[in-house]
Amino acid sequence: MTTYRRKRYEDARFIAQLIKDRRYTEPTITQGVYEEIPVAKKIGAPP
Repeated sequence: MTTYRRKRYEDARFIAQLIKDRRYTEPTITQGVYEEIPVAKKIGAPP
């Protein structure tokens, strides 16, 4: 097996294991004031 194919197989196996063990989180979609916080952090950050 080539390195690329082996890596893809390992990644798929790893993801399947995470799902099986329920060791993952679903992304949250921020709304309202909370979605503005990352933007405010970027504006206030020094260059």
